[in-house]
Amino acid sequence: MPPAFADDVYALGCTMILLLTGLDPRRVFFASEKHRVRQLLELSNGAPPELIEVVAACVNNTPTARPHLQSVKTTIQHCIASLVDRKTSSRSATLGFEKGQNGSPNLDQLNKYISGGQQGLLRDVISDQASGLWLSPALESISNQGVSTSQGSYELRRSANRGVAGVVYMLGRLARFGHGMNPVYDKAQRSIEWLLKNEPTPDDQMPGLHFGEAGVAVAISEAISGGLMNQTDQLDAYLRAALSGPLDWPDITHGAAGQGIAVFSCADRLRDPTLLVLAHRCANYLIAHQKEDGSWEMPPGVEGMSGQTLTGFAHGVSGIVYFLAEYARRFGDSSARKAWQAGAAWLVEQAIPTDDGQALEWVYSNTQNDRWKWWCHGSPGIALTFLKLYEQTGDLLYAESATKALKVHPLNIRCPNLSQCHGLSGLGEIYLEAGRVLADQQWYDRAKVIAKILIDLCHKTEKGSVTWSVENPHMATADLMVGSSGVLHFLLRLKLDGEEMSFPLLLDPIETQGRPC
Repeated sequence: MPPAFADDVYALGCTMILLLTGLDPRRVFFASEKHRVRQLLELSNGAPPELIEVVAACVNNTPTARPHLQSVKTTIQHCIASLVDRKTSSRSATLGFEKGQNGSPNLDQLNKYISGGQQGLLRDVISDQASGLWLSPALESISNQGVSTSQGSYELRRSANRGVAGVVYMLGRLARFGHGMNPVYDKAQRSIEWLLKNEPTPDDQMPGLHFGEAGVAVAISEAISGGLMNQTDQLDAYLRAALSGPLDWPDITHGAAGQGIAVFSCADRLRDPTLLVLAHRCANYLIAHQKEDGSWEMPPGVEGMSGQTLTGFAHGVSGIVYFLAEYARRFGDSSARKAWQAGAAWLVEQAIPTDDGQALEWVYSNTQNDRWKWWCHGSPGIALTFLKLYEQTGDLLYAESATKALKVHPLNIRCPNLSQCHGLSGLGEIYLEAGRVLADQQWYDRAKVIAKILIDLCHKTEKGSVTWSVENPHMATADLMVGSSGVLHFLLRLKLDGEEMSFPLLLDPIETQGRPC
């Protein structure tokens, strides 16, 4: 069809949504049209209601219902005049959840979205028609910023980052904290049976925590801990084999640091200290491959990273330091302590002060000067490591470094990516960790701001189930690090005030590790 004037009005509405909310309009459109005015009022942080109403009318699905351009112009002029008369930018909207008497978030609201999100995982995300298992975006459809760029390239994957194991992990966590129901048990058991068959997938034969069998082992342990699966000799044999994969990379995502974290996670969840011996080889590998300056270089065979020294949590020095610090704490190992201290000192040296010294940033690697700002690469993920070091040592240098690393984002952040890996959910999780470790309310408040945005961007069906368009605005997937499970994980953790569970696939707070559930 040839373009019509109503199409231009629609485009104008999209532009105004971007200006008023800072969000990709496609994220907003994922929500239902009948709630759009309320949604835009929340997301715009207090724009004039009459302006929001005309913006919502501009993007009405029915072209004939869209306003004339003169009507839009008149509304904008009236709003500008009204703002000038009041000599204010706008009224202030209340951000965060409605407070209860004890100052905590509204638990009823959180429970509603957690329950709806769980239902969404079971029936409203993209799934394989033959098996009923969850589909994930193919890696070839992912841009170098980690965002899905294709509407139709999806596949069955095993892994915890994106794949069936990550959703099993989320369902296990939900059940462990009181959100179990019969359909969850059935789906989790069928999923674990499929994982144990080890059918060919694009990510089979990989050993890592995020991509590979170590992460599958963590997911199964979480399901057992949540009562979704009974522990059997077959599962025990699988877990030990999965936690003994080859060590050829150093990092959290694929390599020795992540496999070591997986050992600790499984030992804690299953209350099985005999598994801990499998962590020694991971620490020994990292100690042996540490460079003199305290960093680690990615080995040959790592596409796009070989020969680089990365700073971030997913593939860089900060994630490795996180594991070695935990290893040294559990075993009192002096070599591991020396290694993590050298790695931490290297990270401190690489920090780049910004905002008149109030914030800290890091370059992606020694050969790439981009400064990312998410969990995988950049200041927030590095802050996770400094928070762990401060919790273990009480050294105020680490507390200060973590605080400055987290100030790279403004309070009222807007971002089109909602994921754990490179978006708002992961940032919210790290804010919760900062609030817990530093005992500082400002970080809980920031997490609540993010939660409010995520709730306003959800897609809710008439039956009450909820999903999120996390990376690809056209499709909802169930994935843990890049899908709806990750948003749901953040909301569950917020409900618990960040006190009883960890960032996804990492270690629970020290005081709850290995505690009977």
